Amino acid sequence: MNIIILDDHKLVATGIAKLLETIEKVSNTYVSTNSAELLKHCQENKPDMIFLDLALGNEDGRDVLTKIKFSYPDIPCFILSMVNEKHIIEDCIEKGATGFICKDCDFEDLQTVVNYPHDYFLSKEALRTLLGKSTKSTFKLQQSLTDKEKQFLFLLTEGYSPKEIAEQLHLSPRTIESHKTNIMTKFDVNSVSKLISLAIKHKVF
Repeated sequence: MNIIILDDHKLVATGIAKLLETIEKVSNTYVSTNSAELLKHCQENKPDMIFLDLALGNEDGRDVLTKIKFSYPDIPCFILSMVNEKHIIEDCIEKGATGFICKDCDFEDLQTVVNYPHDYFLSKEALRTLLGKSTKSTFKLQQSLTDKEKQFLFLLTEGYSPKEIAEQLHLSPRTIESHKTNIMTKFDVNSVSKLISLAIKHKVF
């Protein structure tokens, strides 16, 4: 497995790379300190996943994330940052991040995402921040969902894209989009990240 680490502090990025190299699945790590270096590594080294900081000096990691997902939509990108603010976590998920990990996480969190790079993941610190206050009771949310909607929601929290969910459930993309719209209405949320956070918190599936 090839992994790229983007952090504007080279010493930090190198330290993270050394940690990752102790994981059996990791073959090569590449350190980048800006988006230009990152995109060059993507082109030359075909990474299996990317760890991305948000505070990058003159660059915003969220903008870099958007660039990566536009050019390399299939590469899992995990935010690894000291930033732990609800709206930023939500924004990163909306922009295509596969997960959000706070830098004060346990090493086991890094092992988990390396072993399951396509699974949606939040470190416990990020999850605690993202969940916040619920707007509806668990019972009401559970009762309001159909079986198909629960299946859709479960797969969504597992990191599947709407297209992949359609294939898994043998449904058309239009039906899947309808399920998503209906569930978001029932949960009274306006973004997929908020939907996922409530679903995880209430275990409605």
